[in-house]
Amino acid sequence: MLSKIRALVCLGIVGLLVSCKSFDSLNQQNNNSQSTSVQPIVNIEPVSINEGDTGKITPMVFNILLKNPDGSGQPLASKDSIRIDYSTQPNNATPGPIGSDGTDYEDTFESTSNNNNGGTVIIPAGAVQGSITIRVRGDNTWEFDETFRLLMTISLVTGGQTNTVGNTETTGTILNDDNDPPITTPDSLTVLQDSALTTVNVIANDLDNPGDIVTLAAVSSDQGGTVSINVDNVSVDYRPAIGFAGTEIVTYTASDDKGATATGTLTVKVVRPQIGIRSAHAAEGDTGQRDMVFTALLFQPPELDPNGVSQPLVLPLATDVQVQYATADGFATTTGPSQAGRVAQAGSDYIASSGFVTIRAGSLDSTFSVPILGDLTAEEAETFTVTLSNPVRIDLNAAHTKAEGTIHDGLNDTGQTSCTDFFNDPLNPSQSSYVVSSCPVTAYPGQDAESGRDAALTAETRAKIGSGRAGTGFDWIKLDNTGKRIANQAATYTTTPWDCVRDATTGLWWEVKTTDKTLRDATQRFSWYDRNSANNGGLPGFPNGQACHTTLPNCSTADFVAKVNSQGICGFKDWRLPTLQELMTLVDFGAPSVQKMIDVNYFPNTFGFSSGTFWTSSPSADTLVIPFNPDPANNPKSVPVSSVWAVQFFNGKADTFFQSEDLQVRLVRGRE
Repeated sequence: MLSKIRALVCLGIVGLLVSCKSFDSLNQQNNNSQSTSVQPIVNIEPVSINEGDTGKITPMVFNILLKNPDGSGQPLASKDSIRIDYSTQPNNATPGPIGSDGTDYEDTFESTSNNNNGGTVIIPAGAVQGSITIRVRGDNTWEFDETFRLLMTISLVTGGQTNTVGNTETTGTILNDDNDPPITTPDSLTVLQDSALTTVNVIANDLDNPGDIVTLAAVSSDQGGTVSINVDNVSVDYRPAIGFAGTEIVTYTASDDKGATATGTLTVKVVRPQIGIRSAHAAEGDTGQRDMVFTALLFQPPELDPNGVSQPLVLPLATDVQVQYATADGFATTTGPSQAGRVAQAGSDYIASSGFVTIRAGSLDSTFSVPILGDLTAEEAETFTVTLSNPVRIDLNAAHTKAEGTIHDGLNDTGQTSCTDFFNDPLNPSQSSYVVSSCPVTAYPGQDAESGRDAALTAETRAKIGSGRAGTGFDWIKLDNTGKRIANQAATYTTTPWDCVRDATTGLWWEVKTTDKTLRDATQRFSWYDRNSANNGGLPGFPNGQACHTTLPNCSTADFVAKVNSQGICGFKDWRLPTLQELMTLVDFGAPSVQKMIDVNYFPNTFGFSSGTFWTSSPSADTLVIPFNPDPANNPKSVPVSSVWAVQFFNGKADTFFQSEDLQVRLVRGRE
């Protein structure tokens, strides 16, 4: 509420003093008071009254007292009559004529003058007091306290002559005595079926008069959900009934501290969990059949995510749920303009399958398999689809109702196209050794070069999609920075640089190192760092290596990956560190010694650092942890590091290195 306003304008005037000194009550007129040469002061106090209810008129009386100017506060009559002409001026109170509705006070008064916005009061000679009355109109609406100014002109009436001697004013305050009920605003909530208790502050967006305290007085629901008032007295605790899905209305009573109440609603949407499927991939092999494993998993509905994204559930359900699946020939949708892809055909590439998959109570997912068929044909990745339908006790997740099965042509072979024999020199045993030989070798049958993709190419039973070292199964495609094939696949890096290479066998895309002294330069090396605990083997590694010369915040693998993805090389932003198995697919054990163990005709600039050692994303099972500190003189704090696998292309071997070491990085994208 507004504070009571007490304010007066005080003026000293000739012949009459106008006072603003406060007084508590009007003293009884002194019977002995009589005219004197000493003139009194006019004292008029501010007035505050409650407005009352609609239809009620309450007089607001401003008392006027003539006082002795000696400070005694005693009444003192004037020898002359005193005339006070008054009018009102609104502040935030609304004036109106007599009998007008919707106004706060009446500003037309009964008076001896013709002024219809005020009146006149005469205090006769010898009298000590008078009054001015303003009619206040009541209402039943809460509002702030309202004020108006009472303006007065003071005159002396002597011998029939009226002489104005001064002006003064005071304030009238109309005090609100109404209490509006709270104004409730509808609330909404979305929860998962069979979810735990959820607390919602339903009072936070409700309104009431300033200063009023609003709390909950009662709460109920219409669909059997459990509801109660939280201990904070402004929140509702809600839990849906077991098995219920749909809309439930929770009704609550909001009450302010003056007893006014209002009814509000909380609309709860109880949504069922959803089921979806993730895409899968597998290498087809050369003969026979193998399984491609699909996973059906539980999702939370997108309504539960602030960004509207479906996230996998983290808590299992209490009941079994089921969904039907069926395969269908796919469509040519693979990654990038240089990879057209092809449709997988049921009967030749995979076996058409259908059935039901059940996620048991207490589980978050379940798997089923689709058989895929091997062949010896060099081909792009093939796709088929798996579609879910007819869910039982669960809803389908719209974003994951259909999945794609991708059949890759398998992993690369070793590149070894020659067999080995043992030459025994009986005359000079020290010269006995293993020698390269054509296949087969009777004494050493079943060697690497006699089987697999490399052998198939040697026997001219397969054709390549791209190109690669003759006699091997390696099949590479050079791509420019937009992801398109370069026109001349035989061009050298010096004449026509390329940015990426796509492996037509595995479907993987590989970054090509540069020699331009920028981010992807072959001489750049990075410490290994990954904060994702699901990938780092328990230790994130070392965030700031010492062997890169770029503007990266830190010389770590994580910073390098982030920067490359921000650039979107070859049209994509999903580049990552390769796994050990993926990086080993680049090793060519049959490569000429000048190329070491990788085809530099497709992967130039590999040996910017002498050993050509590149990080993988695969932590080692080696549990050795050492403290590492690159700058002990200035920083006494060490960082614990463990080991991660890397591939050395100068000898084709995989080995482990501490995360703090500085090694090269070649990024990959595609299946994982």
